Amino acid sequence: MKLDIPEIKIYLNIYDINTLNPWLHPFGLGAYHTSIQFFDTEFSFGFHSGSHSGVYETEPRRSCEGKFRQAISLGTTLLSIEEILDAIEELKVEYIGCSYNLFTKNCNHFTNDLCMKLMNKPIPSYLNRLATISYYVRCFIPKSLTNIKNPVPANNAKHRKKDSINLNSKRINRKKKIPTDAQNQSQVEKLSLTNHDEKNEYNNMV
Repeated sequence: MKLDIPEIKIYLNIYDINTLNPWLHPFGLGAYHTSIQFFDTEFSFGFHSGSHSGVYETEPRRSCEGKFRQAISLGTTLLSIEEILDAIEELKVEYIGCSYNLFTKNCNHFTNDLCMKLMNKPIPSYLNRLATISYYVRCFIPKSLTNIKNPVPANNAKHRKKDSINLNSKRINRKKKIPTDAQNQSQVEKLSLTNHDEKNEYNNMV
């Protein structure tokens, strides 16, 4: 049964995880952590050594994976909240924590797959370009660098939920109280670091 709710806005949150990003970004390169946000929650993927999902959730723009850079509006999805959560459930099965790979299965791969399910379009290609290039020259990259993981933080982190989230409980919570689109837009306007049109920015970045 679909919930009778308005179109849901989807945002791509981008974090810098390398101090060289300010110099690499103009050339379409850089090391980034990304997540997908709708309403008051953002979803991403990280490494852990267990056999359960590496998909986790955080408060928007509060990830400790890097320094928050910007949020890009990806548009609205016509999917219901139930369908969105079902899409995340499907990816949870595919994105197991121990399957994390810096080159072929990182947070940006997850974000791109989720974006395709929700919006039928990819994230900007520059976000994972460095990983793609590095894959082809990985034999020349020191193992000390390739072994670096994007770990799911401990459950006692103040701004974290459990890394293996229980979306069934989230279904119930969101049925009880779903923020209006106007409220969500107000939050985004307060947190956004950019003043230019986000839609045009996405089109220019793809």
